[in-house]
Amino acid sequence: MPKVTIIILNYNGKEDTLKCLASLQALDFDDYAITVVDNGSQDGSVTAVRDSYDGVSLIENGANLGFAAGCNIGIRDALERGTDFVLLINNDTVSIDPTFLGKLVEFYGSTPDAGAVGPVILYEGSDIVWFAGGRVSYLTGFSRHMGKGVPVSSLAVSGPFAVDYVSGCAVLLGADFLRDVGIFDEDYFFYYEDMDLCARARACGYLNYVVPSSTFSHRKSASAGVAGENKLTAFQSYYMAANAILFAQKNLSGWRRATFLAGQFTFRLAYNMLMVSGKVAAHEYLRGLRDGTRSLRRRNVQQGF
Repeated sequence: MPKVTIIILNYNGKEDTLKCLASLQALDFDDYAITVVDNGSQDGSVTAVRDSYDGVSLIENGANLGFAAGCNIGIRDALERGTDFVLLINNDTVSIDPTFLGKLVEFYGSTPDAGAVGPVILYEGSDIVWFAGGRVSYLTGFSRHMGKGVPVSSLAVSGPFAVDYVSGCAVLLGADFLRDVGIFDEDYFFYYEDMDLCARARACGYLNYVVPSSTFSHRKSASAGVAGENKLTAFQSYYMAANAILFAQKNLSGWRRATFLAGQFTFRLAYNMLMVSGKVAAHEYLRGLRDGTRSLRRRNVQQGF
C-alpha cells in the first residue's frame, strides 16, 4: 500500500480545520499521515490542532505566505519523508466518502500518464456539484468548473476523464510527478497556482483527471469569500485579475496567449464587474489587471520582446 501525506493549509480557520480533521478520522486507507501547515494564524488554530490531534504533524510558517508557498513547504516536507503521494485539501472541506482517497490512489497507480488527479467536489451537505474538472477557454479568457450546479448523479461521464485542470481544493499528486514537473509556482500568492501546475503537467506529457466515483465536500469560499454569496471580495478580485495575466504570460503563446489576454479586458472584465461585492472589490479587480499588465510588460522587456 503506497503512503499518502494529506496536507491541509490553514490560515485563521480553526473551526473549519478541526471539522476537516474530524471527518478524516473515518478515512478507509491503510497508510496515510496528516500535516497541517499553518500560515501564521492568530486565532488559536495551532494550539487547537495540537491539543485535539496527537497524530497530526504541524508546520508553523509564522506568516501568511499565500497558498502556493504555504503548500510547497508541506509538499517538500512530505517528499523528504519518503511519501508516495501528496493529497492537498482545503481546510474548509469535509470527507464524506471514507473510500475517496483509495479510489484516487488506485486510479493514479494504474494510469501512467496521470498528473493531477481529483475527486468530484460537492457543495457541503448536498449532492450538487461544485467542481467536476476545469476547462479553459482560450478564446474568451474564462476558466470554468465542469458540472457545476447539477446533481452528481447527472454527470454525463461515470468513469475517470481528462480535464484541463484539477482544483487545488482537493488534488492528489504523485511524488515522481512532483519531482518531474515541480511544485507550485510561488509567484501566484492566491489563485491560478493549480491551473499553472496542471498546464505544466500537460506540457510535460501528463494528463490531469477527475475520478467521478470519488466525492468530496467543500464549503465554497469559506476562507476568503463572502459567505453564502457568489460575490468576489476585494482580496479575491485583485488576485483573480492579476494572476490570470500571470498565467497567460507563463503558460500560453501565440494566438492562445493573445486571445486569453484580450478576454481579460473584455468578456472577463464585464462579467466580473457584475460579480464583485462592492466598489472596493471593483477597484481591486482593475488594480489587479493593471499590475498584471505591468508585470507582463516587464517580462517582455527582460526577454527582449
